[in-house]
Amino acid sequence: MAVTHTIEGDVAIFVLAGQNSLEEAEAAFRAAFAGVEDSAKYSVLIDARTSLRHRDLGEVSVFAELLTTFRSHIGHRVALVMDESRPKPMELERRLAGFSIREKIEFALFYDLVSARNWIAEIAGI
Repeated sequence: MAVTHTIEGDVAIFVLAGQNSLEEAEAAFRAAFAGVEDSAKYSVLIDARTSLRHRDLGEVSVFAELLTTFRSHIGHRVALVMDESRPKPMELERRLAGFSIREKIEFALFYDLVSARNWIAEIAGI
């Protein structure tokens, strides 16, 4: 599977690798949050550094909307870690900023996993 997930404390971690699809991402989100308490909230870390799939902005919007399906389990922060060679990162950042305002979720884009984990830890207390 090109999208995997783990839960570490209050953080749900999703790894997008290789040629992954939105369907695989949705399945991973469903599996991660299946059976958790209704009141459970998690910060989300999406590690897309090894993804070979560079989604266009339309697909990024669909992916962001997918997150709203699981909004009841998503805390206040979502970190996206990606390869620095991804095309048009500023456009992606603007799109995520708009989504952040609407959903009251802090989104941040990172190029290294340590910075993303540190940013999430500020609020998650891990």
